[in-house]
Amino acid sequence: MLMLTLLCLLFGVWPTVESQDPKLLEVFKGYLELRSGYDLHWSVQDDENITFAVRVKTTGWIGFGLSVNGFMTGADVIMGWLDNSGNPPRKADRKATSTELPLEDMSQDWFFTNASEVNGWTTLYFWRPLNTSDLRDDLQIPYNESSIVLYAWRNDKGLSVHNTRGSKEVNFFKPSKPSPMDNGSALIVGYMKIPFIMIIVTTVFTCFNLLVYL
Repeated sequence: MLMLTLLCLLFGVWPTVESQDPKLLEVFKGYLELRSGYDLHWSVQDDENITFAVRVKTTGWIGFGLSVNGFMTGADVIMGWLDNSGNPPRKADRKATSTELPLEDMSQDWFFTNASEVNGWTTLYFWRPLNTSDLRDDLQIPYNESSIVLYAWRNDKGLSVHNTRGSKEVNFFKPSKPSPMDNGSALIVGYMKIPFIMIIVTTVFTCFNLLVYL
């Protein structure tokens, strides 16, 4: 009985918060949770192009881009959402000249390839060259160096100001992924985000009930 209790403590099933998509983790080399509810996936292709997928807990618009200093002004960004037919916008590339709505770039160098909306999560797929020919409006991605990325989203499809935004430093050439435990298994599902003490309490309670019936 003691052994069973220890096994329950170590391997018991506990509530978790849905986050990363296992399918995206298999396809892309890099993964980073920019913020709770905003997952970034990427792969560098032949040191020339880079592909992305952003998976966000929203059915509204999603913003992503590059910044020199973590602020919006001067940023090279995309904005995407799904229209009534389930398709992303035809033009993705935008330039932020202020804190107002970024304008569509004359030279389109970010390209949407796919999009989906499932259970309140929207996923956008897109790519761009690491170094574009648009030196006026685009920011380049330096080889083997960190870039500052911007992220934002809104909870509805209207092009109004974002509900949430932020920035983070990322090195696309040194991808990292969650550990196998985070990815999930037969007993551990999803991305654990609750305090450890709560896990112990919940698991002990579950195992106690199990022992009562043995």
